[in-house]
Amino acid sequence: MKKYILTYSLIIASLGAFAQNYTDALRFSRMQNLGTARFNAMGGSFGALGGDLSAISVNPAATGVYRNSEFTFTTALSIRDNESLYNNSFSQDSRANFNIGNIGYVGSYKGNQNGWKNYSFAIGHNRINNFHNNQRIKGNSLNQSSIIDDYVNYLNSNQVDVGVVEGYGNNQTVFGPSQAYWLYLINPVTNTQYEREIRNTSAVEQIESLEQRGHQSETYFSFGGNYQDRLYVGANISLQSMRFESNRLFEENYIYPTPATSNDSVGIYYAEETNLLMQGNGFNFKLGAIYKVNESIRLGASVHAPTFYNISEEYTFDAISEFSEGTAYEEETVINNWNYKLRTPMRYMASLAYVFKNIGLFNIEYEYVDYTQAKFDDKRRYEADYSEANLGIRNTLKNTHNIRVGAEVRAEPFVVRAGFRYEDNPYQSNELEFRPDENRKTYSLGAGFRSENYNIDLTYMLSDWQTVSQLYQSVPSEALIDNRHHQIMLTMGWKW
Repeated sequence: MKKYILTYSLIIASLGAFAQNYTDALRFSRMQNLGTARFNAMGGSFGALGGDLSAISVNPAATGVYRNSEFTFTTALSIRDNESLYNNSFSQDSRANFNIGNIGYVGSYKGNQNGWKNYSFAIGHNRINNFHNNQRIKGNSLNQSSIIDDYVNYLNSNQVDVGVVEGYGNNQTVFGPSQAYWLYLINPVTNTQYEREIRNTSAVEQIESLEQRGHQSETYFSFGGNYQDRLYVGANISLQSMRFESNRLFEENYIYPTPATSNDSVGIYYAEETNLLMQGNGFNFKLGAIYKVNESIRLGASVHAPTFYNISEEYTFDAISEFSEGTAYEEETVINNWNYKLRTPMRYMASLAYVFKNIGLFNIEYEYVDYTQAKFDDKRRYEADYSEANLGIRNTLKNTHNIRVGAEVRAEPFVVRAGFRYEDNPYQSNELEFRPDENRKTYSLGAGFRSENYNIDLTYMLSDWQTVSQLYQSVPSEALIDNRHHQIMLTMGWKW
């Protein structure tokens, strides 16, 4: 069966109790790895270098590189721009957010000069994902189709008895169809067959407004050591937290060849509003090493264990309809709550760095992530079967190969930096109806001032990628979304 890529899981929300799926698993497994300005100016490519409080989240051996104690604090301004194209109609929207990208401390202590020369302990907090986003899609549907057609098709294909449709409060049927029935947009032809009430339109104007908020953050405790200025090792235990809130308003305006009047008594408007709130906490472990081949060449490697999340979720659905004679109907809000577990995939990283004495440095990093290994599970006291959701993950997502490159040039006391990230498309293109290529490219530039005791760094980042959002299933209704994410980061640090 071909899978449908949904930026927001509309169809699942509309045609069944809101279910966890590969979209949710990917959202919390695909990391942006934000943090300090220096780290991001170099494209997040620090795996063989270390000495940065955000690099510790990627390779814990970065802790062992420190020879001095340090405290850093980073603030960031995030602006997300979206442009959508739906049936030749263009729309755009944007959202800004101010946040703390990083705060952390590392303490370095001298050891045995003939063995482990330094030991370091670090505690820090890095933002690893930013979910703030506004998105708008607007245009006329194909062949005057409507989202109500999906509800009719669902009821007819499943031969749902009219008594069940009328009694949706007992959870025997699903969000959407029952509400549309009670809003007088669906009529029963027999006890198990239905038809759409709205007919003979010349156009159906559709508008989707999506507002998203939230973040994913990591608080880590790291310990590292330096053996003879040749081998650096480190280990992390990380506590992750996330919050994701999505509010979606979908509207349809029914347009007739002759404008509808109060005497016509026909439907002129339908809207449904869905709200999703997800909150969770998890933990993982990380191990890493950096080996200095000589004064110029360094090698780095790290492995991240899966993050084990406990997630609570609340989903609400509300709908209204309006008719030309002036009547309006609203169905009661349906609220559902779930609690479940999510295991994200493991991550493997390898890095190569070259240090040009006091002139600058360069780092290239490779990351492997197999998103098919993400998995949902039930929590105690909540009996649910996630086998279909996990099968959807395996059939829809794939393993990925990500590249990060960064360079720094020094002109004491100033430095300039540049970086690039390429994140591979996480979807199996041969299995997808719309064949989206959601690879993500990030370009970064930065500069800084560094003295013996303090530093100030400033970075600009631009990420761009495309997504495909399907509004409903009865006819082709895909909107192509161009996403651009601008971020400005300022870091201040003190050493002693």
